[in-house]
Amino acid sequence: MKVNKVKLFLVFALVVLLIIIFSSLLFYQKYNADQKQNNDKQNSSTELKDEIEKEKKQLPKINNTTFNIPIYMYHHIQDTDPDGDQLLYGLSLSISSFQEQMNYLKNNNYKTLTLTEMLDHPLAKSVVLTFDDGYIDIYQKAYPIMQKVGYRGVIFVITDLVSTPGYMSWEELKELKNAGWEMGSHTLSHPSLETLDFDSATNQIASSKKIIEKTLQTKVNFFCYPAGKYNQETIKILKSADYIGAVTTQYGLENSRNNIFELERIRINGGASLNDFTAPI
Repeated sequence: MKVNKVKLFLVFALVVLLIIIFSSLLFYQKYNADQKQNNDKQNSSTELKDEIEKEKKQLPKINNTTFNIPIYMYHHIQDTDPDGDQLLYGLSLSISSFQEQMNYLKNNNYKTLTLTEMLDHPLAKSVVLTFDDGYIDIYQKAYPIMQKVGYRGVIFVITDLVSTPGYMSWEELKELKNAGWEMGSHTLSHPSLETLDFDSATNQIASSKKIIEKTLQTKVNFFCYPAGKYNQETIKILKSADYIGAVTTQYGLENSRNNIFELERIRINGGASLNDFTAPI
């Protein structure tokens, strides 16, 4: 009887020992798995930090406020007779020349930014493509070319001319907006703002912004001075109407947050060569 009790105790002790060993193995495996998961998380976090640092290094070197990103200015993208209407020819870049410019940007790894993106995150090797007035050929000719290479632009809309002959419709503007284009204001009817009284200028500036925002359900941050005409009162009206900046027709490359309501652009005229386009880059 005593022998049986001893055997039973030994069996019980062996079972307990096996349970302890098995539990220890399970704990060790779980511990190793947890350690591997933590290491993976640390590695992933390190990789993310490295990517962020890499992205920061790609940003242009600026002195807190200045950025040297070309802001190109276009009007028409269409083929015109160089011996015909000189005003129209001066405002028109040929379709083949525009295609050549976009191919150059793409082949040389340039990105396009909107004006708002330029202020928020001024990437190196980037440009801003702006189109004044809202002509239909921008939708018909420029937009398909840009879509193929993944580029976006900024369109400055004259609201009274939307859906009139030669200009884009609201539906076409909406399509551009949905494709990532930025919408800006170019007044109600394209007057010379510096000749208007305060109330008339305010109406042109503030009402056009409200119309675009309501119709296209998008924020309008930037303004384009018609024919490049403005004065200090114009800038005060823009600020009071909740714009954050404006572009001029003044040629230049070095822009600053200090002159955010007088941004310079690179005008692309009819007959502009590829060298003319690439010179500021």
